[in-house]
This record gives sequence, structure tokens and C-alpha cells, in this order.
Amino acid sequence: MKETLSYEKLVEGITSGIARLETVTTTQLERNSILQGRMDTHPVDLYWEFTDGDITYKTVIHSSCWEKAVSNSDLFKFVSLLRDIPGQTTGVLFSQPVYDKDIRQLAKDAGVLLFELSREAAAPRREAVVHNPGIQVDTDWARAEKERLGLEHETFQFSGDPKYLFLYDEQNNCVDSVHGVITGYLQRREGASMERSSVHHYFETPTFLQTDNEFIPYVKLTSVMFEIEYVDPNESMGDEIAQAILAHVLGYYSR
Repeated sequence: MKETLSYEKLVEGITSGIARLETVTTTQLERNSILQGRMDTHPVDLYWEFTDGDITYKTVIHSSCWEKAVSNSDLFKFVSLLRDIPGQTTGVLFSQPVYDKDIRQLAKDAGVLLFELSREAAAPRREAVVHNPGIQVDTDWARAEKERLGLEHETFQFSGDPKYLFLYDEQNNCVDSVHGVITGYLQRREGASMERSSVHHYFETPTFLQTDNEFIPYVKLTSVMFEIEYVDPNESMGDEIAQAILAHVLGYYSR
């Protein structure tokens, strides 16, 4: 069964994303905050206050409609909250998809960003990111082949996308690619330790890589190596949402 995106995890990601913003200065960032309005106090999920050097902006981020689409009454209630907070105050409401054009327009006019994000949009599990893919040449084979051809000082270089670094057997049949080796390793690792690690995949049968050298068109490899880092997709999602919220707030007040 596919895991669902936790709202708590999402808010945590947004909070971290806001904290990493460098184009404005955050003066207050508080989860489960109680805001004092002109007429009443208001509990909110996330409150963000920042300045661009001239103006202080206030943003209320709320989850009341996280599991359903925002209704007219939901929106009016939220707008009333925003209007009770003095200063330059806008808001963000998370919601299931909203198909009512009138609600969308009302939210836009009132300075409310409707962030429609399905709970099935992502799973709160870590994803693998590969760094520094490379190959290890069989140096003994390369030395013997150069001596056999009288090309002791010959060199060859490898570069390019791992998807297009194709691997061959002794009969020059293409059997895989560097990318294929890495992908296969990751598939076998599903459910294993999530710690960052360096990997050497050693070939059990003779495996060759095509070169750009006309005298030695193929070179024998011993292994493919790479590093794996596991990242939380909600963290990058939080960065993207933080940027979208910032653009919404600044855009609303620059109209």
C-alpha cells in the first residue's frame, strides 16, 4: 500500500524551507502559534513574519482543509482571521483540489494562496540520489594490451552520461550500461539501510567499455563505483512551497 504524505511532515519541510530562504529576513517563524488579532485570538498551524528591509509581511499557513476541498464557509472564516490581524497579512490554505472558480477568485482577491496538494502526491520515505558515478579500469589488462600493440604510452578518456556509457561482453555484444548497473543495485537495495555510502560493483564476467581510441576501441573494466545519498522528498517539496509562498506574498502586495 502506498504511504500518504503526512501533513505534519509537510509543515516540517515548509518550516525548514522558509528558514533556508536568503532573499528576505525572517523575524518570526512559529508552529502552532496563537495570534492576537484586533478582536480575538487565533490558533494557527504556522505563522511566518519576514521583512524585505522596508516592509514587514505576515503570513498565516493553515491546514483546516487538508483532507477536503476548501468551501465558501472555510474561505470566509480564514479571510476573517486574516483581516483581524493588523499589518500586511496574507494566508495559505492547504486543500484538496478546488474546482469552484468563484472560490479560487475570492481567494486570489483576498490574498489567500490555495495550495492544492493531494495526500497521495508523495510518500514520506527517503529516495536515493547518486553522486560521482565512475568506472575502474582493469590496469593489468590495459598494460598487457598496450604492450601487445606497442602502444605503451597510449591514453584514453571516458566521459558522458552514464545512460550512454554502454558495457560489452567479450564478443562485443552490448549487455548493459553504467546507468543500468547503478539502477539494478538500487533496486536490490530497497528496504536496506538508508545511510549514505560508497559502492563498488565488481563485474563477475569480463566486461568492456567502448573508448574514443581507434587503436584500443574497448577497455576491460573491473568495477563501477558511485556514492548513494538518501534524501527526504518532503524536504525539497518544502523548499518549493516556501518559494511559492514568498512569491505569492510579494506578488500580492506589489499589484
